[in-house]
Amino acid sequence: MKKAGILCSVVLLLSVILILLISVRTKEKKKEFEIFQIYTVQGGDYRKTSINAIVNIEDYNISEMCDKVKEEHERLNETSDELLIRLFNSKKAWKEHICAGEKEYKDNKKRP
Repeated sequence: MKKAGILCSVVLLLSVILILLISVRTKEKKKEFEIFQIYTVQGGDYRKTSINAIVNIEDYNISEMCDKVKEEHERLNETSDELLIRLFNSKKAWKEHICAGEKEYKDNKKRP
């Protein structure tokens, strides 16, 4: 009987440690932000883009976070003449139109 109690305690302790490790690893993998919507209007040689991004961290500078979103977008896509970035703290905030902040970049393309 005593061995079964010790075995149960060890299994319970190992389960708790495993759950804690999984939760810590899940939080580490989360990115600072997720770009979840991109709207682009293009005509001739002019391109205007709007980006909605969800920020996954609590304390951040809106301007710096917009710059990071811009860098990531331009790393993957073509540069736009005008770029509007809106930041949301969650998808729920986005659905309720609660924007945490935004930044607009005009004359964004580097012209020769």
